[in-house]
This record gives sequence, C-alpha cells and structure tokens, in this order.
Amino acid sequence: MGQALSRLGIGGTLSIAGDAIELRADGAPVSIEIELTLKQWPLLPPEMRRRKAEEIARRLAEAHRAAQYAARTTGERAPPPRLAGAIVAVFGLLGLVAAARFILPRLTQEKVEVTVPSEGDVARRERLARACDAMRDRLYKGASFGPFATEGWVVELWLAARKGGTLRDDAALTGIVAAGKLTAAADDELARVSDGSVEVVEGFSDEMGRRSPAWGGATMIFHEGYARAFLEPETRQRFLLLADRLADATGAEAGALYARCAHRTTHDIGAWYRGKDAPGAVAALVYQMGFFSEGTILDRGAVTAIRAPGGELDALRKAASEVEADLLSKMVSAQGGSVNTAHGVSLVFPLAGPTRAQTATRALARKMGVGVGTD
Repeated sequence: MGQALSRLGIGGTLSIAGDAIELRADGAPVSIEIELTLKQWPLLPPEMRRRKAEEIARRLAEAHRAAQYAARTTGERAPPPRLAGAIVAVFGLLGLVAAARFILPRLTQEKVEVTVPSEGDVARRERLARACDAMRDRLYKGASFGPFATEGWVVELWLAARKGGTLRDDAALTGIVAAGKLTAAADDELARVSDGSVEVVEGFSDEMGRRSPAWGGATMIFHEGYARAFLEPETRQRFLLLADRLADATGAEAGALYARCAHRTTHDIGAWYRGKDAPGAVAALVYQMGFFSEGTILDRGAVTAIRAPGGELDALRKAASEVEADLLSKMVSAQGGSVNTAHGVSLVFPLAGPTRAQTATRALARKMGVGVGTD
C-alpha cells in the first residue's frame, strides 16, 4: 500500500489498527475500514493482494485529497504529519506480505505504522520512465505483464476523418470528459477510476498534418489509472467498446487504439484499428504501427511513390486495396487477432501478445509493397 501511495505522489505515515487503515500526510489524517480485506488477506494470491493494495491506496488518496480540499475551502489549518514506529512498521508490513496467516491476529489488535517518503515530480517521472523502458524491453523479448509493470504507460485513442467531413461531432469526445476524468456517459466502470486523467488533443501533429494534408482528427490521451485499466484483462474490453462507440459518434473514417511509454513516441502495444472498410482499417494499422515503430517497418519512399493526393494515409489505403479479405483475415489471425465487421471494419489484437500488431503490420506492409525487407 505504501508503494501504491508513493506512485500516486502521496507520502506520509500509514497505520493499521483494528479494522481500519489510517494515512497521516499533509493535512488532517484520514482512515478507511478494511476489515473484510484483512480477514481475506491470507487466502489471496499475490496478484490479488497487489490489486487490493492499489485499490485501498486509491481510496486513501481520494479521502486525503478531499480532506485537503475541505481544509482549503473552510480556511482550516491542518495539523502537521506525525512519524511513529518506523521500525515496527517495516517488519509489520513485510511480515503481512510474506507470512500474513501468522501475524494477522496481531494486526487486528496492535497498531502498526510505516513511513511513506514523498517523491518529487522530476524523480517520479524518471522512475516511471525507467520502469516503462524495462517492461518494454521485456515485452519485445516475449514476456507478459507482471505486478506493477503498468507504470509509465499512456494509452491513445486516435480518430481521423477527411477535412471537409472532419470529425462530425467533436462534442462526442469532450462531452464524455469532465475535469480531466471520464464520465459515466463514457463507461460506468472506467468512470470509477480515481487516479487517472484524460485529455483531448484536437488536430494532428505538424508532421502528420503535412504528410496527410487531406485528413484531420483528434486524439484522446489516457494517463495513470486509465492506462493501468487498459493493461488489465478485466477492463481492457471496455476501451475497445468505447473506441467503437466514439468512432460511430464522430463519423471517423480511421481509428487506432494503442499504448506507449509516456516519454516515447513509439507505439508498442496495439489493440484496435478501424476503417470504414478493410483498406481503411489496414491503412490505420500500418500507419500507426509502421511509422511509429521500434524498428523500421515502412519504406517512406515507397509510400510517397504511390503519389496519392491526400498524402500518406490515402497512399496506404490505396496500397491496402490490393490485400484480399481472406488474406487479411489469415494474416491477422496468425497473430492471434481478429477482423470484426460489426462497426465498419476493425482489426483487434489481444493483450496477451502486446507486440503482435507490429508483427502483423510488418507482414502487411511487405504484401502491400511498402515494407522494408522481404518475407
């Protein structure tokens, strides 16, 4: 719980006494009841303990921030934080994780405290970048996500349409966001994520706009808790459904959903790529995973040589028209993905194979005649 609070940027003293856990940080102390969690703790597997610890940390963070807000609005001066029992704390919490079944009776009777050091913004960004780079390296070696491996990632939902028919209703994007959070109108469960933030960035980057001048669009960028939810099997499907709904609402002709390290531009974890038809879906995939890849996948000269008036997106769409539907399904299925036609045409890749969208992109680009190397 101390580690989880530190990742949320909160330092102070944690105390477990009886059925409650208390946080003393800047401002008034806050506490929440965790009786059921304490009783279940010896029976929980390590991964479930991690998630429970993060859930409790998020609840404490919410209560702490609410107390700070109340103190500011009422003009009350909060008492300073207090340190107590650091040595007992360390052994107490280590014992809780390593041998909870033996010390659980004591935890319900005696007070145990631990100090959670504060972390500066710069130090936190550097730590998250290191954590994300380390997990990213493991992914490219075939590893899967483990505990705390979701740190430092952001998720992006990119939607595009031709200029003159630009996204039909930008309010469909901004209307589901309030104060940097997803609302229940977006998704009931994702709206309950307390430690995430989301921003809507309109338009393309200068380079993207220059290379695809006939297109415009917007990108939703999901941070912190939302990125963690995207990388959890239980909640990832909600992002796919949200992407389909927003693509329908905005009239987007192309869309992509992927994750990347917050400090990098490479799109490493591909999830969902959509078009009005199969060539459009392939163009969205090859564009986002080809031009923003770890290694060189696309031959930009070959893309330019197609000479599509609308730029690179149109050039890729034109090249993709040569890929027959059966071949597309076969190439996507070879990477554990699927071709869905319920909403336009979508190419969906599993979380179990985070880099499979890149592998499919490489094979498709070569088949389209714009890839590097040969099969």
